[in-house]
Amino acid sequence: MLKAIRPALLAGLFICLQGLTLGAAAAGEIAASHREFAQQRLWLKLLQYNSDGVSEIKNDSFFFASTGRTDALAELNATMTAFAQQPQNICLFPARHQALVEAKLVEPYNYQQCSEFQEWLGTDSVQSITLVFADGYLKNPASFHGHLFLRIDSNSPGTGNLLDTSLNFGAVVPDDDDPVTYIAKGLFGGYQARYSAQPFYRHNLSYGEVELRNLWDYQLAFSAQQAQLLAAHLWELSRTDYQYFFTSKNCAYYVARAIEVVSNNNLVDHNEWTVLPTDIVKRVHQSDEQLVLSISAKQSAQSSFQSQFHQLSVLEQTAVRALATSPKQTPASYETLTKAQQKRVLITLSSYFTFLERQQPDDPTAKQRKAKVLRALLAFEPGNTLSVSVNSEPPHLSQPANLVRLSYRHYQRQGSAYSLTLRPSFYDRLQPSAGKLPNSALSMGEVELVAIDQKLEVERIWLLNIEALNVSSTGLAHDGGMSWMIRAGAERRRLRASQPKLASFVEAGIGKAYQVGYFTPYAMFQGRIHTPELNTDKHNVTLNMRAGIEFDFGQQKGYCEIQQPVSVTSSLNKQSLQTTCAASLFHTNHSDLRVMFSKQNEHVAQLGWSWYF
Repeated sequence: MLKAIRPALLAGLFICLQGLTLGAAAAGEIAASHREFAQQRLWLKLLQYNSDGVSEIKNDSFFFASTGRTDALAELNATMTAFAQQPQNICLFPARHQALVEAKLVEPYNYQQCSEFQEWLGTDSVQSITLVFADGYLKNPASFHGHLFLRIDSNSPGTGNLLDTSLNFGAVVPDDDDPVTYIAKGLFGGYQARYSAQPFYRHNLSYGEVELRNLWDYQLAFSAQQAQLLAAHLWELSRTDYQYFFTSKNCAYYVARAIEVVSNNNLVDHNEWTVLPTDIVKRVHQSDEQLVLSISAKQSAQSSFQSQFHQLSVLEQTAVRALATSPKQTPASYETLTKAQQKRVLITLSSYFTFLERQQPDDPTAKQRKAKVLRALLAFEPGNTLSVSVNSEPPHLSQPANLVRLSYRHYQRQGSAYSLTLRPSFYDRLQPSAGKLPNSALSMGEVELVAIDQKLEVERIWLLNIEALNVSSTGLAHDGGMSWMIRAGAERRRLRASQPKLASFVEAGIGKAYQVGYFTPYAMFQGRIHTPELNTDKHNVTLNMRAGIEFDFGQQKGYCEIQQPVSVTSSLNKQSLQTTCAASLFHTNHSDLRVMFSKQNEHVAQLGWSWYF
């Protein structure tokens, strides 16, 4: 009997051992596939890991594993367990789930069951993703360099994407923070930041209509599947917080990190000192993956009416100005025009009053005058005979923000000198205006070193330099405004004397500028508080009357100006008149050639070569 049973026992034992072996092999294969997937780019990007292998997301709720911020495999295993045990977790992390489905590690799921996710998306059909660049805005330090956000496009007919969800990234700023605190915290990481989702029409209204910023749409060349994955990841990020820095870990940085989920290339590095919106737009546009499908612009209310105004003839422009300033009577300059010309004038006036409406929402005058113009247009044939054309260059054509400049100088008394200028951000008056506000300057942390008289000296440290001429291109009321400037730092006034001190200062000014073709004349009154500039100085306040003219011929851009500084003590004492002419004679996307002549008590000529990177 035992002899008969023994073969069966041995066979059963063999089968059990074989099953265990096969099970162990299968488990080993699964573990190996998990390890392989946990190191793939997609999974690491979904966890927002940087090149040091650490996630940049601080929220514990973003991770299922306690070590998830540094252990991608542990987070993968914990995620799969969480999805299996509580399927509602899939609705919190649909992008992770989509990635796992594609890797055949989990079963598909109907995301229509995720009500909060679907409500946030605002559409049943994600078709594409658009990167949106808003022009710089000098009334808000966080927007000096422009702004980036993403729009989830449904391509619904007749909506112009206005109802589509857009994801914005910005600092969480208390209402009672004053401007100085705001700038200091923004520069040194004193704020937390997070993503927020809103319908695109709110951004279009805020940026384009109220702040008068042009919006540039870069539709990304992702498939519908990639767009859906990125949209799902943006939903995951909408509940996360970050440390915020104006010039590095900002909207541009974190938008780029999100895009990397569906891109094969890294757009940013967490060790970069400066990351600006124009940098990311350039990198996306220049990527060897050809990430950009199309580029279009949404003109602000101001840019729209300016575009129409500059399409008019001189006679038509004269009629627009006359009608804008004489609401109660019809000027002769309008009466003598043909019907077609009158229609063009009224269309432009309608756009102008729309612009005024946005700027003065509490004043009913613009709305009433616009209604009067629209009633007058009813007497003409229907149709708009004036298109709105883009009058600025797209931001991807801008020069990079970082600067190194080498210059040779010759002083009349002090002889030859050599200078090195370093600047992490952003641009000066002589650079092309693509991606920047025209007739303006914005720089931070600019440092200049000079080798002269066998010594190396710090010539200049500009912590902050902002100039905005605020030019009116039409001459109509409220188009443009007051010119202004603000500057802080330390510098040597070498044109006053051969042995100047490195004087700390704060300077501000206000004035007016006008545009006449290629030329922009301006005048400004400035005040400066400073430490002594020379050993003989007895004053700490200098007033300055400054007037000049800018010119822009494309490849040649420059200015000439005169300044009359006045020392303020118990009396007003004129210093010597200072004159300066400077120009950029030739520029490429990464370089330019500069010349400068200036004189006061000393004369200097300078030739410099700039490299932007």
